Amino acid sequence: MKQSYKNNFVTNVEIKLLNEKNKKSFFSDKKLEILIDENLYQILDHRAKEYLPIIVNEMLKYDSTKFIIERKFFRILNEASLFEMKNLLNLEYYFDIDNIINDNFDYLLETFNIDKLILLNYKIKLNKENKNKLNNIFNENIICFIDALFNHNLIYICEEEKAKNKVIDIIRLIIDELIVSENVNLADIKKLQSGSYSKVIQIGNKILKVGIERKTFNIPNSKYILKPIIRKNLREISSIPVVIEVSEKVDTNVKLDNDKLYEFYEKLRNNGIIYGDLKNENIGILLKDNKIYYNNISYDYKNRGFLNDCYDILEKGNIVIIDLDYIYLEDDKDIEYPSSLSKQFEERYLDENKKYELKINK
Repeated sequence: MKQSYKNNFVTNVEIKLLNEKNKKSFFSDKKLEILIDENLYQILDHRAKEYLPIIVNEMLKYDSTKFIIERKFFRILNEASLFEMKNLLNLEYYFDIDNIINDNFDYLLETFNIDKLILLNYKIKLNKENKNKLNNIFNENIICFIDALFNHNLIYICEEEKAKNKVIDIIRLIIDELIVSENVNLADIKKLQSGSYSKVIQIGNKILKVGIERKTFNIPNSKYILKPIIRKNLREISSIPVVIEVSEKVDTNVKLDNDKLYEFYEKLRNNGIIYGDLKNENIGILLKDNKIYYNNISYDYKNRGFLNDCYDILEKGNIVIIDLDYIYLEDDKDIEYPSSLSKQFEERYLDENKKYELKINK
């Protein structure tokens, strides 16, 4: 332990060895678990990077040390990095962490930063009173809240502080509108899994994406492409290299095999469209018919970056593209295929249609 401590590399292994020995210290007349309890914060200060959840999980295995975790739970959460806290909240405890957090929520509001409060809100079932308190904190710190929602990544997307502040102002206006139209609060907003181009949040039944410029912003329209409420490249009206999209929520739990994916690719291809980035992560299942659900908004598709209008409505339950990039007309000369699957499907499509044409000609 002394060697690991010195090198800032204390892990679960040291905790495991101490508990398995279950003897008194050579240096004092105290049991080892008492020494762990008395020196826990120093031990954690010298832990290996991101090892806090693993150390805690090890301590929870032993009757001699698991009660230490309950007594010092909030100090441990304070000590944790955001990554560690996420994993700490996923551990199985012998006590109810939802209850203990709700009972001590005022303390957490005073000690946690916005990032940790957002994570806590996502992971813990807060009661109505605490949810309202949290919503007030988010309202009072709206700029920090928005920045944290997008993982403090807006500065890198926008490239400079001035541009970032302008984008935050735009996002704030959109969020203000959406929480009213969706009848939700700031504390109801959820961070979702981000893509390679965008950071993503959910506001009621609406999805807001903010990210870097797309490879293909101006794309062909189709009923098989999710209809965006807002889709704007800020570069068109400013020097800010940011794209903002708002669309309906879809079911993203899509696990199609290659045959089913090809069927979808073929539908697009038969409509003169090539999708260069087809994969399960970039498609979704419609929870509503594919149209725009928003009052007092223009239905001009060209203002959303589409090359043509499309008023055919695909019914709910069908598959649509939700990542609107690398979508081309079939005669485009600069088609790229980030997805090797799309490249394979295109070769298969051309081969099958060539054989079909030969058969017709015969």
